[in-house]
Amino acid sequence: MEPLLELERIGYEATLKDDGQGISLKYKGEGKPDPDQVKPLIEEIKQRKQEAISYLMQQEPGHKKEARKIEKLLEEKGFAKINSATLGEVVIFARDDKAAQKAPTGYVVYTMPEIRHLIELKTDPEGLRRIHEAKKVFPGGYLMELN
Repeated sequence: MEPLLELERIGYEATLKDDGQGISLKYKGEGKPDPDQVKPLIEEIKQRKQEAISYLMQQEPGHKKEARKIEKLLEEKGFAKINSATLGEVVIFARDDKAAQKAPTGYVVYTMPEIRHLIELKTDPEGLRRIHEAKKVFPGGYLMELN
C-alpha cells in the first residue's frame, strides 16, 4: 500500500495494534518529519483503514506477532510460557525475579535481565542448551554470575 510505503521511506514504522483493528505509527527517523508531507498520507490511510490493516497483516512476520504477544503477557502477568524450538521444550520468560516466583512450577525460568545478558553474550544455540541444562540442575540463580 503506497501511503504506508511512503511513510516508511520518510522514517515511520507502521505496526498493527494488539487488537488487530488499528494501526500505530511511530517516527524513527532523524530530525522531525515534514507535517505537510505526512498529513495527506495519514489521511489516506485513515480513509483506506481496512486495506492498510490487511496490508500490514500480510507484511508482518509470524515472529513479530509472537513477540508482541509475549510482551503483552509480560506486561500483564509478569511471565509468559515460550515453546523454544532451540531447547525443544517449554520455558518461562519472566519480567524479573519477583515475577519468576509467581510463574508456574515445573519449567526453567529465564528473567528478562538474563535474556538480555544471553543476547549480549551472543550465545549460540549449543551454548544456550548447555546453560539451559545447568539451569535445570540449579534452578533460579542469575546467569550474569557465570562471568
